[in-house]
Amino acid sequence: MLNHKLSLLQELSDDYQVAVLFIDLNNFKHINDSLGHEAGDLVLQEVSDRLLKCAQDAGFVCRYGGDEFLIILENNQLVQVEEQVEKIREAFSRLFEIRGNLLHVTDSVGVSMYPEDGEDLVTLIKNADHSMYRVKRRAL
Repeated sequence: MLNHKLSLLQELSDDYQVAVLFIDLNNFKHINDSLGHEAGDLVLQEVSDRLLKCAQDAGFVCRYGGDEFLIILENNQLVQVEEQVEKIREAFSRLFEIRGNLLHVTDSVGVSMYPEDGEDLVTLIKNADHSMYRVKRRAL
């Protein structure tokens, strides 16, 4: 659906932009290994809730797989995308309380922008994923 929307809007407006934010939880395997998969599932639910609050009406949030999430922001300028990334950082700065355990869950966020980083959703996701891994490597 978004690919179809991209192609239609590309014809209508040269300045239309879409941002894809690729969010990955750092060291999530440690949570599953130490607290169990049920606790890991609760963390994923809480992450989903926090990301939905961050995006509110600004974008579409989905779990992409495992501990990876996407936020797709339509017609946002780079400044608004940077503000969204900052909201995500703030959301992850608060501890997660899971079954009486306080957890510090961190994330890495990569961004790609249409049309600069790709003209279809698959390419945008791939490039946001690559961007996220560059962010993750710098954090280590």
